[in-house]
Amino acid sequence: MELNKCAEGSEAYEAIRKTCGVGCLFTTYQFHHWLINKGYFIVKTIVEEEKKQ
Repeated sequence: MELNKCAEGSEAYEAIRKTCGVGCLFTTYQFHHWLINKGYFIVKTIVEEEKKQ
């Protein structure tokens, strides 16, 4: 949410990214929905052992 307020690549943007690396401000749920709103999709690949079951 905070990243949306800054220009991508700006000093403020990078400072927020560093904060996110050590002290999360938002939940996984909020992050997941942020990714969806940005056009990202989280996918899981099927490993060979799962295919056999």
